[in-house]
Amino acid sequence: MSLLIRVPAQDITAILADVLAVKSKTDGLPASPADQATSMAIKGKTDNLPGDPASNTQVNTRAAQATADAIKAKTDNLPGDPTSETGAIARKFPFMDFWSAPEDKLTVTATAADITFPDIAVAGLPAGLTVKKVALIFTCRAIKDTSGADNKVNAAGKTLRVKKSTGTWGVDDVVGITFDQNSLYCAASTKEAGPTIIGATDIKSEVDGNATYNVMSNQTQRSDAIVALGNNLELYDLQVGLRIFYA
Repeated sequence: MSLLIRVPAQDITAILADVLAVKSKTDGLPASPADQATSMAIKGKTDNLPGDPASNTQVNTRAAQATADAIKAKTDNLPGDPTSETGAIARKFPFMDFWSAPEDKLTVTATAADITFPDIAVAGLPAGLTVKKVALIFTCRAIKDTSGADNKVNAAGKTLRVKKSTGTWGVDDVVGITFDQNSLYCAASTKEAGPTIIGATDIKSEVDGNATYNVMSNQTQRSDAIVALGNNLELYDLQVGLRIFYA
């Protein structure tokens, strides 16, 4: 036997609206609460993926470019020639220059003899430094020939030497600059612009800190003083200096 209950139409409409409202909430729920955590974990990964898998190439390219830029920032500081010790030291370590007082004139004759250059006082180097390299520097404003013929250094292996003022010539001095034969050339009876020469020899074994240093082209003890082809080769407004690289 069936029981028939009559419900007014307006009540059915209200009940249906409530059911639909509940359904709109539950439709978005996972079948199991554990499924929701899994879904969120997957979404956290996929949100970072490109919309087009092919664009992974662009991502990798940008990463490679960033790496290349970082390497370039380092290699830009290297010398053009990796074998260039002076270039590498100049980029890696700071340096200070110390100069003698100017000398108005020195004369180089055709007879070998000691030629004394002005002293160099080194003072004010940073405390606790390590000397990495030292170079002797020679410069002069002008060279003049008074022999009446083309003039120049007349033999190979002529040098400028350096020692501490407390040292002894012939014992403690080291070669700072070696002049080739025919260097310091000057045309006959003229005055020409003088050179600046930076020695290629590292003299940190002798120049190792604050002190006064003597410079000489030495004949008496070393027999390698500068000798001119003719009398005379005059050097005007000359200076000598020390360039000290340190860490």
